[in-house]
Amino acid sequence: MHRTTRLSLLFVVLVGIVGTSRSYSQDDYEKWKKAEGDKYQQWKDARDKEFTEFLKTEWKAFQAFKEQTLFDTPKPKTMPVATPRPVTKPDRKQKLEPEQKPEVKAEPKPELKAEPKPEVKPDVKLQPTPQPKTEPQPELKVEPKPEPKPEEKPVVKMETKPESNTIVDPEKNPNSMSLDFYEASVPLLYDNGLTAHLEGAPSAKTISAFWEAMSKSNYEDFIKQAQLFKEQMKLNDWGYCEFVNKTAERLFPGSRNESNMFDWFMLSKSGYQAKIGYSGDNVYLLVPTSGVLYGIAYYMFGNSTTKFYNVMFGKYEKPQISTLYSYDQNYPNAVKLTGYRLDAAPSIHKDVQTKTLKFTHNGSEYSVKVEYDRSAVKFFEYYPQTDLEVYFDAVPSTDARTSLLEALRPFVKDRSETEAVDLLLHFVQTAFKYETDDEQFGREKPFFPEETLFYPGSDCEDRAVLFSFLVRNLLGLEVVGLEYPNHVASAVRFKGEVNGDQVVYQNRKYIICDPTYINADYGMCMPQFKNTKPGIIALK
Repeated sequence: MHRTTRLSLLFVVLVGIVGTSRSYSQDDYEKWKKAEGDKYQQWKDARDKEFTEFLKTEWKAFQAFKEQTLFDTPKPKTMPVATPRPVTKPDRKQKLEPEQKPEVKAEPKPELKAEPKPEVKPDVKLQPTPQPKTEPQPELKVEPKPEPKPEEKPVVKMETKPESNTIVDPEKNPNSMSLDFYEASVPLLYDNGLTAHLEGAPSAKTISAFWEAMSKSNYEDFIKQAQLFKEQMKLNDWGYCEFVNKTAERLFPGSRNESNMFDWFMLSKSGYQAKIGYSGDNVYLLVPTSGVLYGIAYYMFGNSTTKFYNVMFGKYEKPQISTLYSYDQNYPNAVKLTGYRLDAAPSIHKDVQTKTLKFTHNGSEYSVKVEYDRSAVKFFEYYPQTDLEVYFDAVPSTDARTSLLEALRPFVKDRSETEAVDLLLHFVQTAFKYETDDEQFGREKPFFPEETLFYPGSDCEDRAVLFSFLVRNLLGLEVVGLEYPNHVASAVRFKGEVNGDQVVYQNRKYIICDPTYINADYGMCMPQFKNTKPGIIALK
């Protein structure tokens, strides 16, 4: 047979085979899909049945470990005031020459207005620019009550995830709610089975029955929705925990026990490590983290070094339970630790507000207008205390970041590194009232940058965080945090050779800059810490 003829016949045969295969695939795909779905469901049912049986028997007493504290002793209620270096020092003379004459006189205000106009002009321009934004402010205060709920409902659109397995089936979820999540109105569909109840006092029997009932519900669709909202609102792991808990509070109003059990079930099914424990008539949620949580008791299970923290949400008092009943084994495939880092600012509900900040530098007073997102401040209000690195590396909202950098950029433009750092130091030192967390809140509360812009007072770690953010983003210089006994400051790695108090980290010299040491310039350490070696807070 001719070679061409043989090839033609082979081609026909292959086409026939492919065509038959394709037809077969189309005819039997749904059967295969159903069979695989049935297998998966059987596997899930077996897993939950096994875990339910485990919960019926394996409870035992665990002792609490005492909570760690971020600061061992109360912070001082007043901060020392430094005597700044003369403005004529050699490394700043050239850049500050235009300001020399005004500073020689006692009250050089007429000359200050005349000579530094190129530098003050941006401030004058910046103040009018936010004025169009101040007009809508009354609307912002009025609108949140009637307006945000309808406006925020489209926050998450299911069509943004076109894959079929992300679509929530309304027939399987006959109930709907509009969840208030930090003033954003979130539409949710949910199954009747998600409202299982704890029948009686907490015990191995009642808790295992709750798990069994919840495992038979259509919980997968709720998790799809929650994870989609997590992505669109740029929530971190703790934000996801909060979202799940807000839902629990709506489904189980007034029942902290059932809310904690709902959180436990959903976090476990979402792949996070989570446990519950009970003591007397109360059920507690236990969640491990990738870092440290301060001011919260924790428990450890088996031979693991993982700390499970007794977390609470909102204004609930932090419980101090010395012993509770829980279990060793983790739910299968629930391995993730809850993270608290903020690689992106939460974008929940825009509530942009404006604030005027006044500061002094080299005897002159300046003012800038900045913006912040009030909804982000509310989200952080009861944020668990965690590692200081989390605050130093946090990203502010777009509005806060943009307005703050644009407001201060004209002041540091064309200045030397040292003079620019000094100006930013003096801004943070003098634009904010010093007030300890204990005075302001009755508890320790480190601030994210957004919070420092909002609250009337701030203390050492809050100012070090904000100053470090400004130096990194306006000047492009490396910064580390410094952790002294009961005090936090910063240190900057200048590109040029600079003298002053310093620390060495990874064979690099960093000049101490303390934004809480009022009027201090770069290279000036608080006198009480001159001979103290600080811990280094390395930043991303």
